[in-house]
Amino acid sequence: MTSDNKPMLVCAWPAYRTKSPFQHTLHDHMNEQFGDVVEFTDYRVGRSWKRRFDIWHMHWPETACDDQANALLAALKALVIVVEVGIAKLRGARVIWTRNDYVSHEGRHPKVERVYVAALERLTDHFVYLSPAQGDLFGAAADRPSSIIPLGLLAPTTRIDRAEAREHLDIDDRTAVLACLGRIQRYKRIPEFVSAFSASADDDARLLVAGNIVHADEQQRMDKALGDERVVSQFGWIDPEAFDSLLIAADVVVLPYEQHLNSGVALAALGAGTRVAATASAALTDLAATVGEDWVRIIDDPFSSKSVTDLFAWARKPSSTAVDAALPMWSEIASETFGLYQQLKRNDPS
Repeated sequence: MTSDNKPMLVCAWPAYRTKSPFQHTLHDHMNEQFGDVVEFTDYRVGRSWKRRFDIWHMHWPETACDDQANALLAALKALVIVVEVGIAKLRGARVIWTRNDYVSHEGRHPKVERVYVAALERLTDHFVYLSPAQGDLFGAAADRPSSIIPLGLLAPTTRIDRAEAREHLDIDDRTAVLACLGRIQRYKRIPEFVSAFSASADDDARLLVAGNIVHADEQQRMDKALGDERVVSQFGWIDPEAFDSLLIAADVVVLPYEQHLNSGVALAALGAGTRVAATASAALTDLAATVGEDWVRIIDDPFSSKSVTDLFAWARKPSSTAVDAALPMWSEIASETFGLYQQLKRNDPS
């Protein structure tokens, strides 16, 4: 509650207007635990300036201009967003930015993005980072207060077991199965990993590649890389249950990304009881230290057919530990987030 006993109004960008299961899970728990004292509104560009908010909480604002066809339209959209955040601050809102990435992975309008992101940084009262190492990377915002609030595991939306998930794919239980899942974007280097897999020499191995291809040039790169019969591909939108079924079918989910920081796919894989192999990033190195190398392994970059062969051996080795207890529960994450909201409102000079 605020000082006048009204619910705390939070402009969440986003809460539910997103396909991200992490946002849905966080806000489900926030509503379940604190729904009587906090009210969430999803941000809509150009429409949210009319309301007075207590908290303005941003996730991935750096991606907001990627849907614009040219730099002028991107600049106009960025201006509207910055003005709306500025108006919210003038009306007493405290601005929080959960930093998920360095920059937008699409990077369609880099000059606009640099100016826009710098403006949002100046308007932000408090930054949230998902790991300690990630917080250390953002020196530009080092003079602002910040918190570390990690994400939790995602429970699968389907109850099938590994044997059943593999039966759907006509893959037997002895096969080593690697998987590259999720949106297929250039920075993820999925075609390069497919080529490295195809150069390996294990007939009793499979690679699952599934997800929506974002750009036509990436489709061309994928078409050139495909051809090995051991690679099972499924392109297009994948509904949550089918996606989780693929996670469960795999022994190892591979993230051969470059210039990356966090990965929701990694946490979804761990939630499904599937190991993760990833090229190094600050956040994923922290994740490996948290859950142990039995669950998250950092692979060489550049990767090669030998890297893939090493993963086959790891995939066939049973895990000896549990991952569940190593990461926070979503109820704890919701409590920490709400506690931050309360702290910022108590310290509000207005």
